[in-house]
This record gives sequence, C-alpha cells and structure tokens, in this order.
Amino acid sequence: MTDTDEARFADAMSWPRRGDIWRRLFASIIDYLIVLIPLYALVAGLFLLTDGGVKGSFWLNWRICQAASLNGASDPSLARYDWQVCRTSLFGLTVAEWALGTASGSQSEGNPSVSFDLDSQGNFRPAALDLGFLELVVLASYLLVMELTSGQPIGKRVRGAHSA
Repeated sequence: MTDTDEARFADAMSWPRRGDIWRRLFASIIDYLIVLIPLYALVAGLFLLTDGGVKGSFWLNWRICQAASLNGASDPSLARYDWQVCRTSLFGLTVAEWALGTASGSQSEGNPSVSFDLDSQGNFRPAALDLGFLELVVLASYLLVMELTSGQPIGKRVRGAHSA
C-alpha cells in the first residue's frame, strides 16, 4: 500500500464524522428559518388584510388556546360543545385563528369535535384559504435556486457544512 492509498483508507474510515450530522441539521434549520420568517410575515399580513380570510398552517408554530363561550348562538346543536378559541402564531405574528368545540363526555352522538375559522371580531367565517402548503414549495424552490446559482444555500455557508 502506498501513502496515498493509506490516506484514502483513513479518510474512508473516518467518514461520516460525528459532528457532520449536527452541522448539517443546524444548516438546514437556518435555511428553514430564512424561508419561514418572511413567509410568516406575508401570511400574517394577508391574515390581517383579509380579516382572517387567509390563514397559514405551518410546521413551526405556537398554538395557544383559551376557553371561550358562544354568545347569541342561534344553532342549539352548537351548545353541546365546550369551546376554545385557538390562535397560531410565530414571534407574535398571528397566521390563523379558529374556534374549536369538543363534545362533552356524556354527549357522544354526532361529531366529537368541530372547528370554525374566525374573523378579527371573533365571528365564525364560512372558510379561510390555508396557505400552509406554500411552506414546502417555497423551501424547495429556495434550496434549488441557491444550489443552482451559488452552489450552496446560506445555511451551508454559515456553518461551513458543504460536502467535498
């Protein structure tokens, strides 16, 4: 065996290095946040402009729910539910708001839970356009464009996690 063969053998045996997985994971998180934060801001702006008509269900979020009651409900079938008002946000940017009703324990007939989108005044709205699907599309597009233009996304540049 020559010195070159021994060096290749040593390199092959040391692959994958233990820290590489964590560097790559950290680089992926950086890229995800680079895409997610502007997307959250866009959807939060649309949520406000459309009075809750556009919402986003993204992978990374905070879901906060609090107990609520229905005021002036004309439909008696809604009275059998215990209600919560839930809000999805990230860094204070609200991207979805809805009312979640769960049936009381003794009343098992019908649906065990029901959910309605809300407008900014807390009224039920018939439907809201969910832009959560854009998360994966925008992330994949970002990674493809960055690989084609500069050879590596920003997360790889920051962590130096590019493969040789």
